[in-house]
Amino acid sequence: MAGPEEGATAVLLTAFVSALVSLLAYTTVCAEQHACLKDGTCYATSNSSFSCAFRTSVTPSGWRMLNTSDQRASLVAMARGVCAPGLRQNVDPFTGDVDCVRRRNYPDALNFEIAVDGAARDAGADTSDPELPEHRRWCGRWMDARLIDLGQEKWAFFDEADVAWDVEDVILAKGNGRLGNSDLAKFRAACRAMVASNAQGPAGKLAYDHLSVLSAPGVDNSIDAALASLGALASHACDAPAALGLDYGSSGRGFAVRVGAGVEVPAAALREVLYAVGATRGERDAAAAFAEEMASIPHAEAAAIVVEKSVALALHLGAVAGTWMAPVLADATSAGQEHSMRYAESNVPLTRFIRAFTQSPADAGGGSGNAHAYVRGLAAYCAYASGAVVNRGEFGAMPSASSAALGIRAERRQAASVGRLRTDPEARVRAHVGSAELYAAATVTWSQLAAAPLAEAARPSARSVCLRASRVVFPDAFDALAYNALVTPALYDRLAAAVPDLRAAAEQAIATPPMAALYTDDDARNRAASVLKGTRVRIAGAPRGSWAGASRDFARPELTSEDGAMLIMLKQARAVYLDRLQRVVRGDGLCEHPPLFDALERNAYMLMYQDDACTVLMPGMLVPPFADERYSKESLYARIGFVIAHELMHATAVNKDQWDERYVQTLLRDYRGEHYTEAIADVGAMAALERAAVASNRALCAHVSQLFCARTGWLDGGAMSVSGTHPSGNMRGDAACAFLKEHFS
Repeated sequence: MAGPEEGATAVLLTAFVSALVSLLAYTTVCAEQHACLKDGTCYATSNSSFSCAFRTSVTPSGWRMLNTSDQRASLVAMARGVCAPGLRQNVDPFTGDVDCVRRRNYPDALNFEIAVDGAARDAGADTSDPELPEHRRWCGRWMDARLIDLGQEKWAFFDEADVAWDVEDVILAKGNGRLGNSDLAKFRAACRAMVASNAQGPAGKLAYDHLSVLSAPGVDNSIDAALASLGALASHACDAPAALGLDYGSSGRGFAVRVGAGVEVPAAALREVLYAVGATRGERDAAAAFAEEMASIPHAEAAAIVVEKSVALALHLGAVAGTWMAPVLADATSAGQEHSMRYAESNVPLTRFIRAFTQSPADAGGGSGNAHAYVRGLAAYCAYASGAVVNRGEFGAMPSASSAALGIRAERRQAASVGRLRTDPEARVRAHVGSAELYAAATVTWSQLAAAPLAEAARPSARSVCLRASRVVFPDAFDALAYNALVTPALYDRLAAAVPDLRAAAEQAIATPPMAALYTDDDARNRAASVLKGTRVRIAGAPRGSWAGASRDFARPELTSEDGAMLIMLKQARAVYLDRLQRVVRGDGLCEHPPLFDALERNAYMLMYQDDACTVLMPGMLVPPFADERYSKESLYARIGFVIAHELMHATAVNKDQWDERYVQTLLRDYRGEHYTEAIADVGAMAALERAAVASNRALCAHVSQLFCARTGWLDGGAMSVSGTHPSGNMRGDAACAFLKEHFS
């Protein structure tokens, strides 16, 4: 057994040898660094320490020896790497993974790398098969680079979700809770604190207390007070027996209030959420009994009861009671400025509520006392539904939040945020929005948002979870963030100059062949031209008061530092409702309505009612391959200009019943009948761009083909992605090109 002295000696000897080896290694590296620095073949990577680290450098002559003689081709091949044609290798800054991103082409937006023949811009240089379909001619190499199983993947849309992630990354990088200078930033700070400390329960109780105070007065004594309480809940994006939204106005301009059918929250769900807020067993039983009494009333019997206007008015007034909108509404009414209000005469959940309140005895579960408990249950359900939007993973999804459980006969539309819908990717660049979409957007509820999977599911961190929640809760503020991230001042100015040109070209297209013969008489054509001329173009998030921005400011809610994240959500939801309602009371035109879809959707649409119309572009559309500040005039007009002209040409649908059906069938023989509305806008846009004389017909065909060309599933040929209103991607470009060749050769 070795003594202590021998053990110490061994340790010292080991340390000495290690230090000597390290010193030799350090000396060797420093010697190598000195030699290569002297020869100019490396550079030091650290000047602030004793490190001798260095990196090898390659001289210009060395690069010349290493690469092939064609330097441009070498650069393209090395940058593309393993990616498909039209894409470039990129290192994700967060994960470090190598991925493939769209190559930006400018000033010419045409991507010849994905075309079958790279020289195809000039017909004389095109060596591809003359019978080749246009989508194959201009996108064939990209289409062949990868197979998909089902549906279709469009060249111009495939990276929409990636761009949305990039925008969120930009917003995340701009600060944290210490920089909360806006309502959205203050909410993010409160949300992160709630999630980090697992305080959803107390935050939900605070939100419930707020709602219960608003919905409590007089419910025990008056059906009108009970209806007002339901209106107050509905204005906070809560589930209730009645829903409050917007419709097109009856005067031919502006909007109207619409009172529609709501939902019935099941008794079991009410018991659960009331228990969470600390309600007594008696109150939980009373709320459940009232819900069961409502459900016991036969559907046919409830449907036969006609809802009176006074009922709808009580709901409407309850939604604004105690808010800044109440005196505005009163002043307008006293001045004789009656606004439009529409309501569904058949409303099963609402008539069940009224009947259980007024006719059912208390021992059967009805009556005012049980109704009061039921309303408080709805308040608790709403408070915790908002929390489920923030973090479904830890906090849990809402009980019975599905459409079936809530007694909704038809599936709800997919929601993106408060007051916003999410569209089917195959229905982008769409026809004018109808009253159904307008109403559906205004009646989005928290349980709807919590039950439906949202796009771009949150990353597992408080920062990203709360950013997603802020996108859901503050859609109008997020419009501005998305706009600032995607739209440069130079691009905005170029669009301002392009829109009048495109409008004038569209007017000329309607007045001249082949579009002039669309109508049976001149009066019908002149009306469509008048609507087109008066159509304003809006860009979501654009500066207020500018050429494409809204003119009215958003009326912010009253927030305090004591409000938790979930209470902020409820207050903001009511502010969104009141903001929409003021459009009705003030008689605003269609372009004053906030967008109906998410800001980062690659989408555009038209609001049109009678002779009032508004074209709306989402910021997500103003990115390559649709738009870029460095695009040439040809590329800008043939890309985003096509989208704008397409939406403007939807003015032709203002009197669709006066189309010459036989001529339309001849003009659109390459399209299916159910696609005629979109097809007229497509060919009309092509005619307008031809009148604008910014590009050759061949170049226009190439640009539009690349906007809509798509890979199709080898199992279904793309059938799963076929839209009932829009032609398929490849067919859309081919048919537009065929129209150009026939009428403008």
